Amino acid sequence: MKFICLGFIAKSTQQSLSEEAGQQMMEECFAYDDELRRGGHLLGGEALQSATNAVTLRIKNGSVDVTEGPYSDPRHVVNA
Repeated sequence: MKFICLGFIAKSTQQSLSEEAGQQMMEECFAYDDELRRGGHLLGGEALQSATNAVTLRIKNGSVDVTEGPYSDPRHVVNA
């Protein structure tokens, strides 16, 4: 079984960090990536663009429906 893990930080939170705190956070993330990689649990990783560049794709009546921007329909949210 494979899983996808997404790390997220709100833009406002990221902007409020000092340069040193931001650097420390990234170093901690990279260290955890290294730990996962050593254990054979990390297959790869890529940075995503800002959510301001997002589009949402859905199949609607047999064709692709494109919605500009990130969008979440609360009817499809799974509460864990």
